[in-house]
Amino acid sequence: MSGPSGAPTALDRFHNHLEMTVRINDPVVGFSDVAGFKSGSPAWPGLPTWAQLQEVREIVGAIRTVSEYILIPHDDEAPPLRFAVVWDDSQGARRHARVYYDSRAFGYSVPRPPVVAPDRYIARPHFMGRFEEAMVTGDPDVFAAALAADAIVHESTAALDGAKFASIIGNPSTPDDNRDGRSAGVPLQFCTVTTDGAVAAAEHVVWRRPPHAGLGVYTQGPDGRINEFRVYETPAVH
Repeated sequence: MSGPSGAPTALDRFHNHLEMTVRINDPVVGFSDVAGFKSGSPAWPGLPTWAQLQEVREIVGAIRTVSEYILIPHDDEAPPLRFAVVWDDSQGARRHARVYYDSRAFGYSVPRPPVVAPDRYIARPHFMGRFEEAMVTGDPDVFAAALAADAIVHESTAALDGAKFASIIGNPSTPDDNRDGRSAGVPLQFCTVTTDGAVAAAEHVVWRRPPHAGLGVYTQGPDGRINEFRVYETPAVH
């Protein structure tokens, strides 16, 4: 089905990606084939819950494409679902996909375990390296160099400004059920990075107890710092 101008819709493009996929990993379903994803994932756009699939952005890299989506429900009072998919062509014709969304919205409370191994040869844009250091150390000076003062952080159900986000990560006294009594910072490790220049998507693992997987999409502002990022699946910090 095409849009009014004859151009493919977001749903068309989603189906095109899916047709080339042999294995898919979903927060609720786990590893499955495409049929398993369609029958078990709450993020399957074909469910009667959803009225429309919107595409936010697509980042095309050399061996991966990362697509960000919003599912709009039929019920005007129900919240939309933000999710992202990493379409991974690193194994040639056997495309694998990894879906990221907040499964807590569907009653799941156990953090998702790591789903992809860290790439030993990962290449980060410089602005991503600074951000990873800021997250791990919680150092306010490193955060100031990595994150613009007016940056916006989009979590699954809320948005907060960059200064508040940095304060929470850098302050070990901030209530955080996932901190496990640790000092400032979060033990974040990037596993894959897909970038088209000023925007980069990074799959990551947070090495808490238990470790859990997530995805962030980061936009570099004109001053070289991150001025916006969207987080998928990692537990909220606000």
